[in-house]
Amino acid sequence: VLDGMMRDIQLGVRSTPTTKPDLVLNFEFDELITTFMKTLPPIEAASGHAEIRDDRFVVTADTGSVYAGDEAIDIAGTSFIYEDIRVKRGPAEVQLAAQSSVTGLLTLLDYDPFNFLTKAGRSPDLAQGRTDLTAKLNFNLVKNLTAEDVAVTYQGQLNDISSDQIAPGRVLRADRIDVRGDRDTLILTGDARLGDLPVGGEWRANLAPGGGSRVDGWVELSPRAVSELNLGLPKGSVSGQGKGDVTLIFDKGQPAQFDLTSDLGGVGLRLDALNWRKAQNGKGNLRVQGSLGTPVSVRALEIDAAGLATKGAISLNPGGGLKQAQFSSVKVGRWLNAPVTLLGRGANRPPEIRVAGGAVDMRHVSLGGSGAAGSGGGSGNGPMTLNLDRLQVSDTIALTNFKADFQPGQGLRGRFSGLVNGRAAVSGHIVPQNGRSAVRVASNNAGGVLSAAGLLEKGRSGDLDLTLTPVGQEGNYDGLLRVTNIWLQDAPAMASLLSTLSVVGLLEQMAGGGISFGEVEADFRLTPDRVIVRRSSAVGASMGVSMDGIYTFANKAMDMQGVVSPFYLINGVGAIFSRKGEGLIGFNYRLKGPVANPKVQVNPLSLFTPGMFREIFRRPAPKVN
Repeated sequence: VLDGMMRDIQLGVRSTPTTKPDLVLNFEFDELITTFMKTLPPIEAASGHAEIRDDRFVVTADTGSVYAGDEAIDIAGTSFIYEDIRVKRGPAEVQLAAQSSVTGLLTLLDYDPFNFLTKAGRSPDLAQGRTDLTAKLNFNLVKNLTAEDVAVTYQGQLNDISSDQIAPGRVLRADRIDVRGDRDTLILTGDARLGDLPVGGEWRANLAPGGGSRVDGWVELSPRAVSELNLGLPKGSVSGQGKGDVTLIFDKGQPAQFDLTSDLGGVGLRLDALNWRKAQNGKGNLRVQGSLGTPVSVRALEIDAAGLATKGAISLNPGGGLKQAQFSSVKVGRWLNAPVTLLGRGANRPPEIRVAGGAVDMRHVSLGGSGAAGSGGGSGNGPMTLNLDRLQVSDTIALTNFKADFQPGQGLRGRFSGLVNGRAAVSGHIVPQNGRSAVRVASNNAGGVLSAAGLLEKGRSGDLDLTLTPVGQEGNYDGLLRVTNIWLQDAPAMASLLSTLSVVGLLEQMAGGGISFGEVEADFRLTPDRVIVRRSSAVGASMGVSMDGIYTFANKAMDMQGVVSPFYLINGVGAIFSRKGEGLIGFNYRLKGPVANPKVQVNPLSLFTPGMFREIFRRPAPKVN
């Protein structure tokens, strides 16, 4: 006791001849200055009450302060209790009640023998706000106490709290945080905001040297999470609001490490570049692992939701925004299975997309619109470079070694090349049309392309120009085909037809060098499982052929009809009265069954029917809706 005034002193002694005297002493005190631990600042301006009763000494402060640096800690309600005054250097207890700034309290807790903040690698300016705390300190009244000699438990509230050190680069704010702990552990619990982002949970600090700390809590998943963490995702990529369970690990001198998981309930996700969308009322699985440095880094990202399954990592630019997102595996529905890399191009700009390997199945997707299906518009796509192992066009037609470069804009626009079923080379370009993609394909080996596609057994040379315009459901196209100077060889369906017609010369040509057609045209509908030929013709010096009907990919079967006009160079004068490819004299035919061995029907009466009246011998051409 360094200073003070005692008043209203009362002393009472009761004794009998056969018992030890009972002593009762109590008094009031004012302006007390006293130390309570050698290494801690003294209590100043204290007033209160003291009492000795039943060998127990209790001092209670009604007012008083402890100064930690320039910060005053109000200790009104604090008591010191010595359990038995008959025992020297016996057990004592301080029941502390403290109200102060958070900085003042943390400064006091960092004095010897505690050094709580120093041990945790923190400083007393860790946070600002107000605190209302109670604590118990239990120790023996001996000299040279160490931290290990003092048992400490505490609990209370932090009010109007803020900190820019718990998550460097961001301000953490909370109206109230509950605090509890002991000599080894500090625990903070409550809801807060990290910048503008709602978060909550429990922060637990291990106060042992180098012990670090961790948070087990939740974070809001919403557009403001994208903005607050500066993830650089395109506008509209995230909508709605949900929660993710998050664990944060804080080690001295290292950025905070995080692990976030969520069922994505209430969160809408959209990736226009992949034609993918998850509705807000759907669920899935999300896991993100990384660090909260500057910038944030994501070393592992896993998503399994609404038909999308992907694994990858994300890096951000120092000033924020996407630098690179690299996914070793991306699966979207039944149409995409490939590694994908996204390269940031600056704020509010769609990323560049690079696909190296894998497969795309066009039968199950509509590409080329302004965004994902049902998205209600979008901001367009960035540049896209594809180097696919396989691009599946229909059940039996695929482009291997597919390479393409698409330019930014609303939908797909660019050039491509590949091998039809791994055999014949084609090239072309794609342009947006009606929310999907129109395709134009060219080749200087028309016979090889048609053979590789399974439309011919064998063909060679020729120039091909094919246009496919999207129509109806996904994977359906209206097509226009033009081929010049193609040679047809070893075509079983045609050979069967010529054999039936007993056109020996033409049959010999096909078995030899082949029959040349100077011009081939076709108007057709392509679906994932068939080709519906509405009108087609092939014209050469030796013969002219018209054809319409249906070809089915799965069983390579046809149901076709048309007219064969031998010696078309002479006979073709009648084409002015009939369809293209049909001469004045011709045979109506029908081919039905497998392409390799079709059943042939020929109407001999049609030979004597002028071209203008030939329609009476054949059924109408197939129609498509």
